Amino acid sequence: HADALGMPVFLPEEPSATMPLGGAMLAAAAAGAYPSVHAAMRGMGGLGSVVIPQSDPSLRRFHDARYEIFLRMQRHQQEYQALERAALSAD
Repeated sequence: HADALGMPVFLPEEPSATMPLGGAMLAAAAAGAYPSVHAAMRGMGGLGSVVIPQSDPSLRRFHDARYEIFLRMQRHQQEYQALERAALSAD
């Protein structure tokens, strides 16, 4: 994920707690226990390790191309759904 995002990914100390802990962090920030989600992450999460992205330009181009493919597929899917809605409402 670090390579695809082009930024470091911080992993928790306890990977199995990722979902509940993330939800708790969001809730704590929303409730005002922390001034921001970032502050809640710092205050509630123990840092296990950091994954640093590779600095390979060809890998960056690959991930950029994959993202462009995803965006095009998403736009096409929206066009298909619009065609279906139009067909169903034509009566």
